[in-house]
Amino acid sequence: MFIVIKSEHYDCTNLICKKDTLEEAVAAVKDSMAQRINKNYHAGLTGTDITHENEDHYGFSFTFDENRNADSSEPRAYSTYDYWNGDDQESVEWVVYEVTTDKPFFLLSYEEYESIELTGFYDSFDEAFEEMKELIAESVNDVFDEDATADDVEDMEDYNVFVHSNKDSQDNGAPLAFASFCDDYPNREWTVFHAATFYCLKSPRRKIGDIIDSAYYLNETKRTLAKTGEYAILPIYIYEHSGIALCTVPFSDIWDSACIGFAVANINDFMKQRISDTPVSRCEAMHRAEDCIRNELEAYSDYLAGNCWQYCITDEDGNVVDSCSGFIGDDLEKNGILNYICDYIEK
Repeated sequence: MFIVIKSEHYDCTNLICKKDTLEEAVAAVKDSMAQRINKNYHAGLTGTDITHENEDHYGFSFTFDENRNADSSEPRAYSTYDYWNGDDQESVEWVVYEVTTDKPFFLLSYEEYESIELTGFYDSFDEAFEEMKELIAESVNDVFDEDATADDVEDMEDYNVFVHSNKDSQDNGAPLAFASFCDDYPNREWTVFHAATFYCLKSPRRKIGDIIDSAYYLNETKRTLAKTGEYAILPIYIYEHSGIALCTVPFSDIWDSACIGFAVANINDFMKQRISDTPVSRCEAMHRAEDCIRNELEAYSDYLAGNCWQYCITDEDGNVVDSCSGFIGDDLEKNGILNYICDYIEK
C-alpha cells in the first residue's frame, strides 16, 4: 500500500489517499499538484502536465525513487510547489510512502523547510501519541536545556508547545493527533494518522476512494472482506447535484443519489486500543470501527463540498497577527479552530 501525504506551510498536514501501486500514488500526487497550480495560474493543467519541462515555469519540483525500501522513513516520491505573488505566498509539499506493516497507526515528523519524515508505525493510538510527546520533549530540551519528559509536554504552552488529541473521534482525513513546537525558527510539527478505506465504482465524473472498474468486482471485493469477519463494512451513498455529499445512509432524493461503494475498517485495529488498561471487546471494537468510517466519510464529504475553513486574526491596524487554514467542517470545536484561537478570545 502507498499513502499520499500533503503538507502546507503554516497549515495542516493531511492524508490525501491510499493506493495499491506506486504508479497510482504518483498519479494522485500529480493530479493534486495540477489542481493547486490551476488555482493560482488558471492554466487548465492535468496530472500529465506535471513534467520536468514545466517545473521552472510553474515553480514546482517532482522526484520519485522506484528502488527505495518499503516502510522507510524516506519517501518514495517527493514534490513541492511554491507560489509567490506579493503578500500571497504558498508552499506545499507532497510525499508518498510505501507501507507493508499491518500496524494501523503511523507518526509523521516535520521540520520547517525540511521534508516530511515517516517516524514509525504503532499498534495503538496511545503508543503513537506517547512517542510523539517524547519527540516533543527532546526538541524542547535541546532548545531550552531543560529536562522535560513526555508527561510534561501537554502543559508547556510557555515553551510554545501546542498539543491536540482527537482520539475519540477516529476522524482521519485530518490527523488523530497534532503537535507543534516553535521557538523562533524552525517550526516543528508531528501528526498521528489512522484511516479507513473507501472502495468505489469507477466513474468518468469523479475519483473517490480506491477505484474498482466494475460492479461485479466491487461486490466480489466486499464479499471477500466480509467472509473474513475482520472488517466493519458500511455502504457509501452519494448525492450529486450542483455539488457532492457522501453518507453511510441513503439520501431522500432518489433521482440524484446512489450507492457507489463501501468503506471498511479492520476491527482488530480497534481492539488494540485500551481505556484504563481494560481490553476492548470485539463488539466495542466494531462500534469504534464503524464510527471511524462515519467520521472519516463526513470529513471527506466536507472536503469535497468545500466546507474547509481558515481563521485570520488582525490587530487594530489591520495587520495579521495569526492565521491558519485547512480546518474541515464548520463546527469550530470539532474542527479544532477553537484550540488555536481560544487565547485570543480570552483577550
